[in-house]
Amino acid sequence: MKKSNKPLIIGSIAFDIIFSIRTDFREAIPLENGKIEHFNASYTAQNPHQRFGGNGGNVGYWLSTLQTPFHLLSSFGKDLHASGYYDRLVKMGGDVRGIEEDYTAMAYMISDPLNQQCIIWQPNAWEQITNDQYQISNFYDAKEIQSIDYALLSVLPPGVATKLARELKQINPSITIILDTGQVTTLYDLKSLERCLRYVDILTCNEVEYLHFGKAYHRLMQKSPWEEGQVPLIHTLGSDGCRLVENGVETHFHAYPCQKAIEPTGAGDAFRAGILAGLCEGKSLSESIPLGLTLGAQCVEIVGPQGD
Repeated sequence: MKKSNKPLIIGSIAFDIIFSIRTDFREAIPLENGKIEHFNASYTAQNPHQRFGGNGGNVGYWLSTLQTPFHLLSSFGKDLHASGYYDRLVKMGGDVRGIEEDYTAMAYMISDPLNQQCIIWQPNAWEQITNDQYQISNFYDAKEIQSIDYALLSVLPPGVATKLARELKQINPSITIILDTGQVTTLYDLKSLERCLRYVDILTCNEVEYLHFGKAYHRLMQKSPWEEGQVPLIHTLGSDGCRLVENGVETHFHAYPCQKAIEPTGAGDAFRAGILAGLCEGKSLSESIPLGLTLGAQCVEIVGPQGD
């Protein structure tokens, strides 16, 4: 397979505030007869770290570690320039475009020793992605879109993901679209997942996300138009690696050895960056997954999703 042009990432750019605690999250959750009747938990955090982040920015960073340039379509604040993050993305090889508002998105993340996370998301400028007027063709002309072989839609509500995927396919029918539902997975029910998968070529999820839509995915793959060619599913399994389900055949991939897991922020983004880079190098999906697992392991060994 031939080498591809730079991929398109449609995802958030954000500032991450990362805290860590010394105890298991679950120890502070009050249970009554095995149930959570009233939730009121308190944690003591160690020193916070502010990092550059956002799903789109993280994927771009890990692509840059492999010298893979990229398009990044997002919505961000004017503070992105003052912070140096915009220039950093450009130096990584990013062509950054999107709507510019007052404030960039913020993510407040707490990790415990088991690498469990609690995240509070403040979208700010990222909310513009849900605007009905937000279209890819407002930022790229048809010739540019037709030159893109791979696109990643990262953590978009189902209506937005479907609209943007449809637009990409209408302009460039041969483009391969990867969908990462991420932190908005619970917004995807059977009907919205079905509508979105009509324009998506690869679906990725982690263990928690799979619990939400795994049954729906397998049910849909037995229906038209997918019974002849199913949408591959990449299901990450943390330290157990991941599995690829493609046309009913399941393949397991072992995790890349990790020297010391420090914290998991951005590991999924690093994993998807590796897959994108592999595909852009002309590798098959199964050949690209080990590269994704390698980057994911490297990510958990550093503090912050980009090691800045």
